[in-house]
Order: sequence, then C-alpha cells, then structure tokens
Amino acid sequence: MSAVDIENLMKELRQTYLDGLPEKLQSLSDLKDQKNWSELENEFHKLKGTGRTYGLPEVTRIGELMEKICKQGGTDITDHVEASIELLELLRIKKLDNQSLDIENHPLLISIESIANS
Repeated sequence: MSAVDIENLMKELRQTYLDGLPEKLQSLSDLKDQKNWSELENEFHKLKGTGRTYGLPEVTRIGELMEKICKQGGTDITDHVEASIELLELLRIKKLDNQSLDIENHPLLISIESIANS
C-alpha cells in the first residue's frame, strides 16, 4: 500500500468517524442529563483516543480536558459538557467542509481548559 493509498484510507476513515460523531455527542448529552459523571469520564477518554487514531488532535484535546474535569468531580459540570459538545459539533462541521478551526483560541476551549487546570 502506497503512502497515497494510506492517506486516502485515513481520509475515508476520518470522514466515517465525523459522520458518526453526532451519535456520540447525543450519548454525551444523555449522560450529562443523567449526571452520570463516571460514564462521561469514560466516554471522553474514548474520544481522546479516537481523536488520536483518526488524526483529529482537536478531538483528543477536548476529550483529554473533559476527562480530567469528570475525574475531578465534586461539582456540576453540566455547562462544561454542553460547551464541549458545542465545540465538537463546530469542529465536525468545519472538518466536513475541509476547513480548519483554531480551537486553542476558541472561548469554549479556554473556558473548559480553565476548569480542567484549576
């Protein structure tokens, strides 16, 4: 398999992943509504890994931060879960349109990051 073939395969896999992301985001929302923080932690851990697998470092970053917030526990993290879902959906739309999104300077990520690192 040539490098071009591998690149095309990864592009197809990334497309399939992005197409399926709304279902994952709905699951996150459902877990948030149930206040099931431990399962949310698990799901964000999975996002962290799949982002890495599919070459989506932004998904990895959000998953990593939210996993950390869920581990911290002790507070209602509903707003942060909602922010992460919103940011992941925005990222999905941009990626499907072959556009980039500078999440490092995005207000939602900055908010999430401040909580994760507090």
